Amino acid sequence: MSSKKVFYHGFNDIQAANIVKNLRDLHDWEPVYMCGADDQSIKQYLGENNIRCTLQSSMKLRQAQFDYTDLGNPAPIDSVLINKLSNFSINYLGFMQDSSGWNYSFEERKHFYYDILKYWNTVLNKIKPDIVIFFTWPHTSSCYPLYLMCKHHFDIDVLFIDPTPLLESNAHFIGTSLESLHSPFMKFYESKVDLLPSPIVAAYLSKIRGKQAQIPQYIKDVYTRDKKTKYKIIEGLARLIISTCVRRTPFKRDFEFKKNKEHYTNLKSRMNTLDDILFSESLRRKNRYISKVYNKLSVTPDYNKKYLYFAAPYQPEAGSAVNAGFFEDVFVVLDILSATIPDDWIIYYKEHPGSFLEGFRGSLKRSEVFYKKVCSYKNIEIISSSLDTFKLIDASQAVSSIAGTVGWESVVRGKPTLSFGNGWYHGCKSVFKVNTVFDAKNALAQICDGWLPDIKDVDSYAASVELVTTKYLIHDNFHEELEKANDPLIELKKITDFIFNAYQKYFQ
Repeated sequence: MSSKKVFYHGFNDIQAANIVKNLRDLHDWEPVYMCGADDQSIKQYLGENNIRCTLQSSMKLRQAQFDYTDLGNPAPIDSVLINKLSNFSINYLGFMQDSSGWNYSFEERKHFYYDILKYWNTVLNKIKPDIVIFFTWPHTSSCYPLYLMCKHHFDIDVLFIDPTPLLESNAHFIGTSLESLHSPFMKFYESKVDLLPSPIVAAYLSKIRGKQAQIPQYIKDVYTRDKKTKYKIIEGLARLIISTCVRRTPFKRDFEFKKNKEHYTNLKSRMNTLDDILFSESLRRKNRYISKVYNKLSVTPDYNKKYLYFAAPYQPEAGSAVNAGFFEDVFVVLDILSATIPDDWIIYYKEHPGSFLEGFRGSLKRSEVFYKKVCSYKNIEIISSSLDTFKLIDASQAVSSIAGTVGWESVVRGKPTLSFGNGWYHGCKSVFKVNTVFDAKNALAQICDGWLPDIKDVDSYAASVELVTTKYLIHDNFHEELEKANDPLIELKKITDFIFNAYQKYFQ
């Protein structure tokens, strides 16, 4: 196999850099550019292993610090490039993080978008990589434009590790398109071979279908980690005082959030360590407040009514930003559902519990105004976020989400689901993938006529997912899980093979 020039994004530390080294030593994949962390330990590791490539801080790019010193003259963007990416630009403008929602003006967002496109245009024209590999979904203000340019303009091979642990066995797959997450499974799923899940996956499906069904373990783990690491302002300030006074460490500006009206290229417009502590405390209080607002507006659901259960996504979050596409705006979805459900149905809106957790950022996307707008629909009612989601699924006429896990859970339990955006399960024929008002009307008409998911079809899709994914892969909570492993090098080699084999399958 010929040598490949590879651009790595998000391989942020020595452990992940070990994967880069493995791919070079085993497969002659020569790293030419790495974007992520650029601290001294990474530089030292690369030097010791004779890895000579450009190292770029992703945070500096997110802070609009564009350095062309080693790149030469910038390569201008033009209308051809901008037009190719125009379908994605409106959502992207919301990626830039703003502590109040008013510090990043529209003009600044637009200028930053063009700045980052110009920067990546310069880099890609200079280094000309054969492959660009992302450690997770490209979802930030710096890496998402890189993905778009590779995928939709330069036609460069793209790989990313999908971070969602599937099948309750920490199974992951390598994706090549954020716009079609399900595409890796379709070769097996659409084959004429009768596919049956393994005993492990069959047990997983049976568990979801049972009376004791529970939310996935990886979601529980996120909530548990939040409780353990919940930011306490006193502890945060104490650590900051110690590091500042004793260690003489100045406040760091390793944050993307824009905190004031200073120009976006000025580092004084970005949060420092103290700002981040105070901001986290502010969010904690706001989350608590919107939880109270939400509970006051909530009603007790009538399980005897005909209703569509809408499970709202947690926002802001990678899945609901990148994978949702145009449906990142929840009200676009609610407009479609409200206008198309039968007159004798109601929509029960259940907020994602993560929106109110004190260590999360739900109040950046949720507010009293938001929930009052939800309640303004004539046929939508808010219900408690603590209600049993499986009971709501079973008593409903149909379920809807924006590529959420509940969409898969409902179809596994034999309940019709209308799913918006792009989810890994959207290739399943038993899922109604909704893009238009007509799609929603058509789906609801079939549901009213008694249509139900085909359980055999759902099992076949799960079997297809199993054939493509690698089980028990360390990715979620990467560093802590790697430290727990009996042999971290074996786990890193597993990821190495995972990436290489996926490339062989998709592009060779």
